[in-house]
Amino acid sequence: MRFSKIQLVLLVTLVVSGCITTKNLDTKPATGSISGKVVDAESGQPLPAVNVILIGTDIGTATDKEGYYLLSNLPAGNYDVEYSLMGYSSSTLKAIKISANKKTTANVKLKLGEIKMQI
Repeated sequence: MRFSKIQLVLLVTLVVSGCITTKNLDTKPATGSISGKVVDAESGQPLPAVNVILIGTDIGTATDKEGYYLLSNLPAGNYDVEYSLMGYSSSTLKAIKISANKKTTANVKLKLGEIKMQI
């Protein structure tokens, strides 16, 4: 079977453009996750409803009744993570590294905060 020059150029163009389109469709951003457990520093009891926030983003969650949390599909990078619960002093973990296709674990102990009264 013989192809004319025009047919050959069209065939090559079609094959190359199909490869480029397929490659672009398969490209997904590299993501990872962070999870852990938040407990009371003195008793070791799990703390439910702790706010877990990636500082500087709108990404966050709350711990479940057993003190566990999970933030998934996070773009790879370094994040500061803040943990806060009414009645406790908040805690911030700095530069937590999230790697593509990896699960990072960060367990935290929160201390009861001081009660300040104004008269």
